[in-house]
Amino acid sequence: MLRFAALVLLTSLPLGVRAQVPTRPVVTVSAGYLRAPDRYDRGGETSGNALPATATSVAIAAEVPIGLVSGRRVSAGAAVRAASYELEFSGGDDVSGDLRPQRLDLFGRIGTTEASARIGVSVDLGQSIYAYEGSFNSDGQHALVAQIRGETPSGRLRLFAQLDASLTLPANITVLYGSEDPRDEPTPYAVEIDNGDPYGFQVGATGPLGPVVVGLAAFYASRTAGQLEYTDGAPPGPAGFPDEPAIQPFEFGYYRVIGLVPSVTYTAPSGRLSVRAEGSFSDLYTMEGFPVGITLSGESGPVTRPAVTLSVGIEL
Repeated sequence: MLRFAALVLLTSLPLGVRAQVPTRPVVTVSAGYLRAPDRYDRGGETSGNALPATATSVAIAAEVPIGLVSGRRVSAGAAVRAASYELEFSGGDDVSGDLRPQRLDLFGRIGTTEASARIGVSVDLGQSIYAYEGSFNSDGQHALVAQIRGETPSGRLRLFAQLDASLTLPANITVLYGSEDPRDEPTPYAVEIDNGDPYGFQVGATGPLGPVVVGLAAFYASRTAGQLEYTDGAPPGPAGFPDEPAIQPFEFGYYRVIGLVPSVTYTAPSGRLSVRAEGSFSDLYTMEGFPVGITLSGESGPVTRPAVTLSVGIEL
């Protein structure tokens, strides 16, 4: 049960990989931190059922130019990411885990200095929340990803717009249902869970300020409705009630994010080394790939989730 999603907002996917096709091999190392001190529901409001969270991640990415096609540069790349989380419950009992692999991204890109298109796969490597064993760091889904990005100069500024798409592949798990008689063994049921396909859009500008380039992007991101399906028959309901529906709506994570992503980038005079700090975090397990940072959707105005990602890129 695959659905095509329209567009995922990503400041970079994989994080740290450059927006346009490189002319030399590039290696990028990045690290991110997120602190979500309040409770948010899936719409980004502050009175929902999401738990306060702290998240960290590290990643290493590489992209290599491989040739020209009809005058356009072509490259291939990969990124591997590790992440960890801590969730805070009202009773004081926290859930946390060690930094562990989350996903592997493989992609190809074609384009010019003004525009590029990218397509790839994101392979889930993490501990899914559905296979909960004390900690988790992943949404449990593989995905097909695509991106189109364009840039144009405007005086001293450089304007850009970006569209991204993600087609998630459902996760297959087994759940146990007990009968009304506690002496009976629980019955396993096969379940296919689709968290929905993220989509979004961003538009922004960058410009020089002394030795650095500063940027600001406005973004909107969302996702399609999720679905849970019992693939081998649904469990029976309580006595006198109908059986569980074989197909049910499924809601998990944020379903609407609106806000801003500021950035500062320093490039060495040689052009071979760059350092970038960005006010976003893209590895929260409920919204993998979404930049979660300074958002503008909330009950009483801006809802701030303090976040920062630092990346260092080296041209070889």
